[in-house]
Amino acid sequence: MKERLARILVVCTANVCRSPMAESVIRAGIAERGLSLEVRSAGVHALHGEPAHPESVLAIARAQLPDISNHRSRPVTRRMLEESDFVLCMEHAHRDTLIARAPAFAGRIKLFGHWLDTEIADPVDEPAEEFDKCLMQLNECTQDWLTRLERLGLLT
Repeated sequence: MKERLARILVVCTANVCRSPMAESVIRAGIAERGLSLEVRSAGVHALHGEPAHPESVLAIARAQLPDISNHRSRPVTRRMLEESDFVLCMEHAHRDTLIARAPAFAGRIKLFGHWLDTEIADPVDEPAEEFDKCLMQLNECTQDWLTRLERLGLLT
């Protein structure tokens, strides 16, 4: 019987800046390491179908990461939480919101910056440099998560 891939859900507020960028960074990280992993993103207060923020798209392009220009936002659903092994949130407030909505899944809901003990600030309404800084932070956190999950044998 074939083992199912681990599934990560990345969550921010509107699912147009941080979480789509994080999804791209994770995709690049797993490709670089030759791993298999399902990754998707959503927002705790997202509208359905909004495109990624233009500065997020540009930051990803500058970094030569997987394109997010076709990304469309979506709100987090209970089903998404059920189907995910790990739910990585950008801020404590996102984590608190999800745990309040679905306390049964609290054990799988963590901060994206958990290993660095940090939140990932929202670059919306900030200059392009802040999107690049956010992307660098997302990359650092992604490498930490992938290394730890790989060491635990949770990624193949």
